[in-house]
Amino acid sequence: MLVISNIRGERSRQDLTQEQLADKLGVAESTIRRWEEGTTRPSSDMLASMAGIFGCTTDYLLGLTEERL
Repeated sequence: MLVISNIRGERSRQDLTQEQLADKLGVAESTIRRWEEGTTRPSSDMLASMAGIFGCTTDYLLGLTEERL
């Protein structure tokens, strides 16, 4: 499964813990951990929400581009 390392990087860049990001998204902290590990994938709605929080594109979060915007 795809490891979405850009989620971890953007979360760190925003100085958010996994728990804080989980609270913002209304999901469990373990969900964030599984996304960052690549065990599971976020839904398109969750990707869109994270892109809004981080100020980047969903393609960047998915690792499809190196450009944030």
